[in-house]
Amino acid sequence: MHSEPYSRARIQKILRCPDCKSTALEFHDKGMTCTGCHQEFATWKNGYVLIGKESPVRQWYPVSGDRPVPRNNPPFLKRVYKWLRPPDRVWTNQSIAVLKQVLNSRLKDLQEGKGMITGAGFERMYRKVLKGYPPLLRYGLTTKGRIDIHGDLCDIPLQDRSLRVIISSSVLEHVYNPERAVAELYRVLEPGGEVYVEIPFIRGFHLIPVDYQRYTIAGIGELFRRHGFQIIDKGISSG
Repeated sequence: MHSEPYSRARIQKILRCPDCKSTALEFHDKGMTCTGCHQEFATWKNGYVLIGKESPVRQWYPVSGDRPVPRNNPPFLKRVYKWLRPPDRVWTNQSIAVLKQVLNSRLKDLQEGKGMITGAGFERMYRKVLKGYPPLLRYGLTTKGRIDIHGDLCDIPLQDRSLRVIISSSVLEHVYNPERAVAELYRVLEPGGEVYVEIPFIRGFHLIPVDYQRYTIAGIGELFRRHGFQIIDKGISSG
């Protein structure tokens, strides 16, 4: 992964409150305050925690005092095994080429801080591919690695039309309302923006920590088309 973190100043310019949707936010050392509804939002590991009070993810996301609860580190030998074992997925050369094509075609957008990645970046392939590109805003729900914004994909705390490229890998199967999530992706994209999305079709039930659904290759296309997207290309990314 690119060693340079995503700019905190850029993040602050595009945020909005997940509760009242106000962009009137005051930032301080411990996080931020929404001047619209007076809700306080904390930071954790230099990332903002912006999960609405009514968000269903609060039922399972380990949050205490508006901060994620870190998991206990696994034993040393288990960590070594996890590092040395073969990857869970093997991407096709074609899918890697498509991902690089998207990044290369959107290089100016990435340089201007208009790119976001959600649900990916920790896998070896992503770490290798993204290493040569400007940093993307890292968005998601995890207690490991660097996350710029901890948030619900069904209620993205970003202003309308604030991004031009979004990468999403193995996320929508964990989303409680994929229709709403895709509508949110469309909302935060500028006209002409682009989304690269992957979702498993044949894969075992995997709780991270909730696993809701699968889509066929036709189904994922229709999901995005229903919310205003034009399908540029689709295919098999791994397997």
